[in-house]
Amino acid sequence: MVEREKKFHFDNVHWDEPLQYGALCIWQIGDMYCNGGYHVAPHTQPCHELTYVAAGTGTFMLNGKSYRVRSGDVFLSPMGFEHAIRSGVGNPLRYYYCGFRLDTSHPDYRIYRDIERLFIELQEPLAVDRCNLHNVFTMLFNELSFHGENSDVLVKAGLDQLLFLTHRCFQKTATTPAVRHHGDNFKNRLVCDVIYYIDSHLFSMKNLTDISHHLGYSYSYISQLFSETMGVGLKSYFQEQRFAKAAELMQRHISVTQIAEMLGFDSASSFSRSFKKRYGMSPSAYGELAESKAENPPDRESIEE
Repeated sequence: MVEREKKFHFDNVHWDEPLQYGALCIWQIGDMYCNGGYHVAPHTQPCHELTYVAAGTGTFMLNGKSYRVRSGDVFLSPMGFEHAIRSGVGNPLRYYYCGFRLDTSHPDYRIYRDIERLFIELQEPLAVDRCNLHNVFTMLFNELSFHGENSDVLVKAGLDQLLFLTHRCFQKTATTPAVRHHGDNFKNRLVCDVIYYIDSHLFSMKNLTDISHHLGYSYSYISQLFSETMGVGLKSYFQEQRFAKAAELMQRHISVTQIAEMLGFDSASSFSRSFKKRYGMSPSAYGELAESKAENPPDRESIEE
């Protein structure tokens, strides 16, 4: 089978000179959005790799065994194992990945021993994300793209968070946080869980009722509680977050067609119409305006005046 082209690939490769953050050496980190049927041929892992499925479905292979994956899954591929990926045809994969090694001679290695053990003594490579890894990856991609002040510090903190939260996802005692009390604390906690779920599943949510299935409460109850607490409807909040994410992606020069697909719109034209209705301008005009502002920031003195 001939490999089909990728839709989008944000790849940061450091095979020749891995990025070193203490005992942690990063070989590769990125974001792959596949076409239906795209596949990565079998290859031997040169380093440990963790993969987060941001959207879609597909099959991951590890040492000849196949695993069906879907959005919200986390997959581990230890160094030395044979690994391959095949994207679903009707519901293509989008996945984030991080390949790394640990320097056993570095004094900080001790804090990563449990991470190393997780890969070396791997029992089951597949787990469900219970720790919002999507948000951690997003922060890392932003810092790797823009290289702002103190980016190295933020990247190191983000990588540590990524590894330790991944370890937590694979702990047998890890469960989805449960709400055990009633009253205001219960309501606030449930609304927070709704917000966290939306923020970390923008690329994979097909319907708002997914929240109900995930949290175990009826959709009507969640929707009413959300509106009472937040002062805005659940659907309106969801749409606002989708368009905010769209605006962020446009600043990364991702095409309108790709953004529409990533956020689940029926077509690029339906996305453009909705975007223009909300912001009063087309996505292309918005992107040009954002780029112009980035290239010509307002003078500080004129702002103060």
